[in-house]
Amino acid sequence: MKTSQISLFLVLLWFGWTPCASLAADKTLTWTFPLPRTHTGILIGNGIQGLMVWGQDNQLNVTVSRAGFWDHRGGRPFGATTNFKTVKRLLEAGQQDSLKLIFKNEKQEGLPNRPYQLGGGRLELHFPKSFMLQTGELNLQTGKLEVVIKLPDGSLRTIDIGQAVPDEVAWIKMEEALLAKVEIKLVASYDHPKVRKELAEIGVAPPTRFSDAAQSVAGFTQSLPADAPLSVAYQKNKDHLVLQTVLGEQPEPALIASFRSVDLKALDKQSTAWWTNFSKDLPKVTIPDPKLQEAYDYGLYKMGCVHPPHGVAATLQGPFMETQRIPPWSNDYHFNINIEMIYWPVLVSGKYEHLDPLWAMLEDWMPTLEAAGRYFYENDKALLMPHAVDNRGHVVGNFWTGMIDQACAAWMAQLAWLQYQHTLDEQLLAEVAFPLMQGTFEGYYAMTEKTTDGTLSLPVSVSPEFKGARPDAWGRNASFQLAAYKMTAKNLIEASALLNQPMDERWTEVLEKLPDYAIIEGPGSQEHPEYVNQRIALWEGMDLVESHRHHSHLAGIYPFQSFDPFDEKHAAIVRHSINQWIAEGAGRWSGWCVPWAAALHARLGNPDGAISWLHYWEENYTNLGRGTLHDANYKGLSLIKPGIGPDIRPDASKPMDWNNVEFMAPHNEVMQLDGGFGVLDALHNLFFQQRDSVLHILPYLPVRWRDFEFEGLHTAGGFVIAGQVKNGQVERIEIESKFGKPLVVQTPFLNGCQVDGVAQDSALLKLEMSADEVVVVRRL
Repeated sequence: MKTSQISLFLVLLWFGWTPCASLAADKTLTWTFPLPRTHTGILIGNGIQGLMVWGQDNQLNVTVSRAGFWDHRGGRPFGATTNFKTVKRLLEAGQQDSLKLIFKNEKQEGLPNRPYQLGGGRLELHFPKSFMLQTGELNLQTGKLEVVIKLPDGSLRTIDIGQAVPDEVAWIKMEEALLAKVEIKLVASYDHPKVRKELAEIGVAPPTRFSDAAQSVAGFTQSLPADAPLSVAYQKNKDHLVLQTVLGEQPEPALIASFRSVDLKALDKQSTAWWTNFSKDLPKVTIPDPKLQEAYDYGLYKMGCVHPPHGVAATLQGPFMETQRIPPWSNDYHFNINIEMIYWPVLVSGKYEHLDPLWAMLEDWMPTLEAAGRYFYENDKALLMPHAVDNRGHVVGNFWTGMIDQACAAWMAQLAWLQYQHTLDEQLLAEVAFPLMQGTFEGYYAMTEKTTDGTLSLPVSVSPEFKGARPDAWGRNASFQLAAYKMTAKNLIEASALLNQPMDERWTEVLEKLPDYAIIEGPGSQEHPEYVNQRIALWEGMDLVESHRHHSHLAGIYPFQSFDPFDEKHAAIVRHSINQWIAEGAGRWSGWCVPWAAALHARLGNPDGAISWLHYWEENYTNLGRGTLHDANYKGLSLIKPGIGPDIRPDASKPMDWNNVEFMAPHNEVMQLDGGFGVLDALHNLFFQQRDSVLHILPYLPVRWRDFEFEGLHTAGGFVIAGQVKNGQVERIEIESKFGKPLVVQTPFLNGCQVDGVAQDSALLKLEMSADEVVVVRRL
């Protein structure tokens, strides 16, 4: 164990936590084997090819998948079967059967009923039985992994695993004598009985195998009926293995010959240079909380793995797909918070180029989105973006409430607008953000009706996933949709002025005449029904009657920020709403919604509550390998699996066989990336918050964090901030201006402060800064 690791281990013991892994000062993470399941594995990725390194005893596994390996059959553009007026008429008339027929998506024999991504293969390295895997250490600044294995004589050997950037090439290096003892097996996803059965039923043939005459190269090609095939192959050399993936048609001789052109020395140098450049200007955060420190550092690293600028736009799992099943939810694009959460840390880290693949994909989709909006809303300017789609923008499944969730377009419009606010990139504003905002607004306005008192209303609206796809999963003025609608109108007013575009009076009309949220009035609890209050409803007449994973009715607080929760007009209603939300609890929460809850608490002045929820997430929605999970990892916490009950195996005394697909069924883990990235966003909200035009730095200090600091956090307006807290007091704040724009900043120095040594009698500062200027703010 390194000295730095020993020091941190003592610190962790001081805090009462004994880890099986540690975060060293040089930004390495250490795993202890066994890592018995795919998603407990150590992640290595380049945004295109994803590796998960796992295993136990004498078997080391490297699961490899390739982002973008889609079977597109079963997807369809939405909007060609009905329009909003028809949906509204059927819902209001209670004609549920007709509605079901419209959105029916029957599975046709021999075809899938939805598009899906498919995993690639698994390279198994079987060492002699007396060999034992020990640890894996991942360098977060170079993307390199070192696995330690123990030999029968007690000596240790290392196995080095690396990956090219951006090429689809990975390598496994070890001593020649050690590699000579290894039995190698390449397993295709199709080789698993459950996957084979499902794929065979929809017309997918088994993979074809190939190898060279010397048996040094071996691989397979998995073909699909209507899409490009994926090839996975490896080459064995004296002291290393080379692993490749290729998406697209390529003759087997060419695949075999391609290994001759692999220059590992050059690829290694190129990869190291990319990771060094990526890591050097990442934010630096130091908090007295080992678990959350680790989650933060690993989260920043995963940004480079999941959505680098040369990669594929990130899906729910990105490039990391298991082989033993078809990935849950097709590993598709969910636009009702999940994809946005995956990309939020891009803004604060200043890695804006990571959004380029996402915007390029949406640009390709625009004709589809425009056609759908034109047909569904009967409006030539509207856009329609269903909540779950493949990489062509075609609908996955028949979740009708998600198909008419206009906030999915609003999410993307907000993300583009936030990027503009950070970068002041007028081309991005004109070509991406403004069209998305306009199309979103036009769709909303087509759904709007004027009431007899002159106010505006959304007569048919949904709150994401509440009541699923039931015919009654809708109501008037869903608070989530109102917040997204008003946010869009507000941003359009500001964006139009920046672009010298004409003002649309409807934007102001929406801000003035549309409710901020639906209100319900009733007892605050069943125990004391005499205490009646008003609170935010999911939609008119629909209270938050139970725990739910989507905190959608609170989205106006964050992330849409469509109203000020501290304004006296809203403060009491918000307080009662939050009290009820807390009382309903987390029994139906999923992994990604816990960081959202933490961010809400951070925004509302509950920093220690936010930290507590982040610990709840880390303890219950991550696994041994730090995989970030959708379902709860343990029984007794959430009704979103795994539920309660004994071990269901016939003989629970036998060792678990994690390669047995049928046994794995009740133990399936659903790894999603959103929760891990949401943790970064929640932590950033503890450090600073942008509220309209005012930047609030360190607005609330956690009691439990007496000493912490941060630097390199990017904010709207092109500012980069740093802060330091010592002994529970803010010591200093630094603000750097990239563009020389004015800044209004609310500091935590309520009794006044000094700016570059000059005393100020107000905590609210209005700074005029030149480009590249840095100011230092300290308490008096």
